[in-house]
Amino acid sequence: DWLLVVLMVAVAFLLDLAPAFHRRFSLTDTTIQYPMSKKSTVPSSMLFVISVVVPVLVLAGIALSVRRCAYDLHQALLGLAIALSSTVLFIHVFKNFIGRPRPDFLDRCQPRAGATDPAMALSTISVCTQTNAKILADGMKSFPSGHSAYSFAGLGYLSFYLAGKLRVFDERGFVYKPLVALLPLVGAALVAISRLCDYRHHWEDVTIGSAIGLFLAYYAYRMFFPPLGHARSGFPFPP
Repeated sequence: DWLLVVLMVAVAFLLDLAPAFHRRFSLTDTTIQYPMSKKSTVPSSMLFVISVVVPVLVLAGIALSVRRCAYDLHQALLGLAIALSSTVLFIHVFKNFIGRPRPDFLDRCQPRAGATDPAMALSTISVCTQTNAKILADGMKSFPSGHSAYSFAGLGYLSFYLAGKLRVFDERGFVYKPLVALLPLVGAALVAISRLCDYRHHWEDVTIGSAIGLFLAYYAYRMFFPPLGHARSGFPFPP
């Protein structure tokens, strides 16, 4: 299973190096005329801490200090790794093959003066004067939102793990349990919203990216743990 995690990350890395599909666009499309911000509200380094480091520390803290079970920790970390690596792979595949322009694409493109769309057709990147190929290529990777997907994969998995450990569906009605379990999802939602505020993604990109991350988080969690309403909720499946 750990080899599969490494393989998925490696394939995603290779896809990131491969040229992405360049979708045609209209110079009069107002949805891609937003200004390009120089800095992201949540940079990649912070995203790594939020979606990877924080879940790992919380999982390790619970497994080793509360349950004191190395097997629980291993299964929890493996599930998190599968959730994140599969999300990374899916996101890179979609980004490369869909090639949707970001909301700030025309600011990245810097169309030549006086450029217009061809008659009854759309423009290509040939109208761009942008000399930085990396900035231009990244402008065609709007769908789906990677930040949204990764944050919901990591923090979503943590939310399911907490819900299982707290046994939120044990029919005892403790309000604090679901609130604690939902806190990571609030953090993931804030990361996703920041991508809209930065004009890095359209709302559809953020919505679908978040859904992909959350779905894969739950799928990975269920590979190693029973349903949240199960009598042994929070305990990993036996080896």
